[in-house]
Amino acid sequence: MSRRGENIYRRKDGRWEGRYPKGRKPNGRIHYGYVYGKQYREVKQKIVRLKQQYQINYEQHGQSALAFSQWGEIWLQDIRLLVKASTFSSYKYKLEK
Repeated sequence: MSRRGENIYRRKDGRWEGRYPKGRKPNGRIHYGYVYGKQYREVKQKIVRLKQQYQINYEQHGQSALAFSQWGEIWLQDIRLLVKASTFSSYKYKLEK
């Protein structure tokens, strides 16, 4: 009963799984989120709500809608040539931990 282009599928365990765009990775690829439900209709409603929420957040905040880890990776690449190697290493370690 999966509809074309909706990214909603029936799993082997009988539940429905839906995939929705959650944001963008630093390399530009789409970062997906997943929702589950016992009925197709339930998953469809969750996905519609999450897609609207993502769109509103992106319109209000643009690139700042990224997760902190994604923002940290972008920031590290921006400052890489502006700071000493030891400072860069320290920043990278702190962001990873």
